[in-house]
Amino acid sequence: GAATPPSSLTSGPGHSELQRHTVALPLHTSRMHSVSQQFLAFSMTCRLAKRWAASQLLSRFFCDETVELIVAHLFLHPGAFQPPGSGVSGLLRFLSLLVNFDWSGQPLIVNIASDLSDEAIDQLTSSFQTRRQNLPAMVIFTPDDKNSIWTSQRCPVLALRRCQVLAQQSMAVLDSQVMASTLVSDYQSLFRPSLDDYHVLIHLRPRHVPRLYQALSTTQAQNVEGEDVSAGSLQLPVAGFDPVSLYLQQLEAAYGHVALFFYDRYGGTTIGVVWTLHSAETPTFKIATASGFCPVADAGKAKKTKASSGADSAVQTVCFNKAAALDDFRILGAGLVRQVQVPDDDVTSGS
Repeated sequence: GAATPPSSLTSGPGHSELQRHTVALPLHTSRMHSVSQQFLAFSMTCRLAKRWAASQLLSRFFCDETVELIVAHLFLHPGAFQPPGSGVSGLLRFLSLLVNFDWSGQPLIVNIASDLSDEAIDQLTSSFQTRRQNLPAMVIFTPDDKNSIWTSQRCPVLALRRCQVLAQQSMAVLDSQVMASTLVSDYQSLFRPSLDDYHVLIHLRPRHVPRLYQALSTTQAQNVEGEDVSAGSLQLPVAGFDPVSLYLQQLEAAYGHVALFFYDRYGGTTIGVVWTLHSAETPTFKIATASGFCPVADAGKAKKTKASSGADSAVQTVCFNKAAALDDFRILGAGLVRQVQVPDDDVTSGS
């Protein structure tokens, strides 16, 4: 008989990633190709929606496949309307869906090629209600995916809420642009992110952003240090080397338990940071999440627990060390980071 593969190859995050790239991704690509052949505006809407999500620094939380499935839902399930006839109308409906859909109360079911029967849809809805606590904030089911694999490791609740707020604002701007009687509309205003609501801004050196040429706004590629950032100087000697992506991976590995990192992968030169842990909180010390924490100075605040023997023992509490975290942001990005800025405190740190 066939040999049984080792358990390390059939379970764990490595197996999930392998399944995602070797099985789910080719099937998803085939499905999206069939939808694009059916609706002419699908491709343009996808490109605009992906660019919008990236421009709002949401690249880390919405993968291309997630955006494509949401757009596919607009065309396959238009409700009382006709499917979008242009990329602009498709983008407007995309933003409306993000804002108005009840992501916490129901799954988004994309019935591609009508492969799901009414009974199967009811079963998916019932399964969603049963497993809601173990599912991500945004859940998307398809005939080939009953576990929402494209959102399972992305888009926490905080990021989804921010996305909805940004979509609401962008929808108002786009609606006013569409309804305006002027011949020239400033659609690029939809793709200019607001940096006002971030706790920390990490400014990168444009010279070391390999996808700078994909930036929509020339202000993202401006020469801020007297460096030559022309197209010819952006050719890096190592193919596929993306220092910004590697830097973000390091940040999330070290501080993903206390912060969310927002970035535009299409040539963005700023990383927005939102703290998810309030500085006044004093959690119990854990070695797995020790990065950025320091012991509480007042020993009287130490929590008391009862050991198995019945004697009282002190459990060391810690507090978040924001200053040390800001220094780590600069040190981890040495050579790549130009400045670490805290807008509220007006504090900057250069590398």
